[in-house]
Amino acid sequence: MTRAASDSLRGYSYQFHESIIRFLDAPNDKSLVTLEGIEDIDLENECIQVKYLASKKLLPSSVKKPASLMLEDYLYNRTQRQDTIYKIYAYFGDDTGDASFLNKDDFYNDCANSLISDTNKDISEISNDIQKEFKERLVLEVGQSFEDKEKNVRQKLEVALGASTKETDLYYYPNSMSFILNLSIQGNESDRTISKKDFFSSINKKNILFGIWQRLEKGERTFFSYMKRKLNNGDFRGNKERLVFIDTTFLKRDSTGYGISQLILDLLEQHSLIDKKTSTKPLTIVVGAPDDEIISIKSFLIDSGLVFNDGYEQINFSADIFNRLPIINTTGVTGRKIGKTSYEIRLIGLSTYLKQLSVLDRPRTAIYFSEGLPFDLADVVQYHIPAIDKYRNIDEILN
Repeated sequence: MTRAASDSLRGYSYQFHESIIRFLDAPNDKSLVTLEGIEDIDLENECIQVKYLASKKLLPSSVKKPASLMLEDYLYNRTQRQDTIYKIYAYFGDDTGDASFLNKDDFYNDCANSLISDTNKDISEISNDIQKEFKERLVLEVGQSFEDKEKNVRQKLEVALGASTKETDLYYYPNSMSFILNLSIQGNESDRTISKKDFFSSINKKNILFGIWQRLEKGERTFFSYMKRKLNNGDFRGNKERLVFIDTTFLKRDSTGYGISQLILDLLEQHSLIDKKTSTKPLTIVVGAPDDEIISIKSFLIDSGLVFNDGYEQINFSADIFNRLPIINTTGVTGRKIGKTSYEIRLIGLSTYLKQLSVLDRPRTAIYFSEGLPFDLADVVQYHIPAIDKYRNIDEILN
């Protein structure tokens, strides 16, 4: 990854971190925050442009462009912006400069000239009076380093949620980052505006959501190793009910044609009942696919000798049968090894799972390999991993 690309990704991540802080620091539960509104972050009477300028010095040239765009907004919305503060929140690789240029009229004249040059406007449209008014509304705040910003966010989340450091690292911090990403890409501004209360409601769940930004930031190979380590050390292992959702409309085959049927067979090596203790719970696989594709997958698995429990989905689905634990025959001196089992996995289509959700047993842990979350299981540890979009990559982190 090039230095420019790395700085760009850090810039987005830096903005996400600052957005979280603005929610956390909002004065009350009803306070509204808008992402990607007038500026990157809009509060009631404050519009904030966030900049990560790791290669820049604190000089007029470094902030002239964002200041010019803010001046343009004030020019066209002067009446509505009389109580508005425009803030440039920026991290500079070299902050030894002096921000006193904000007090000088020639800086605002340069901003006006820059704006007019870019938009072919007449200089008379931005009068000295307008520049002076804008001068009273523009604020520059020098931001923390990337590392300090991330640390600050984690600490504030820990305090605000009364959580432990481990809970914050595992749940609330990744929840917050993914939530901010998803909020910022909504199409309508009204959908990008929520209250502090709604922000907390959205992140205050023990879900771990690993977004695309993490894969980009860490690099693909490092990300996969990181994911495997997280899952191996977390709630997906051990004597617990586990669920994997696989969305075939989202996931892609690799160049060898490796697809969902082979993935399911490969997952059994790690997650089946074979060579497990008698108390091991079965793995449930929910497949998001058309009915004919699900039937084809099941036919392939039958031909491969795999015994699965689908609750007779294509005949007359029975939640009672689907919920039943497998019958196990044990071997060995202590009787603790599985010799035979009545089925190895549960397998069901998404449409059936959604219809029967209220009567099906809840897993302890669920992992979603999909663009969005098709269902939300309360009181379940959930890992949403939209950054993985190939079948082979699923096998890589789970096996």
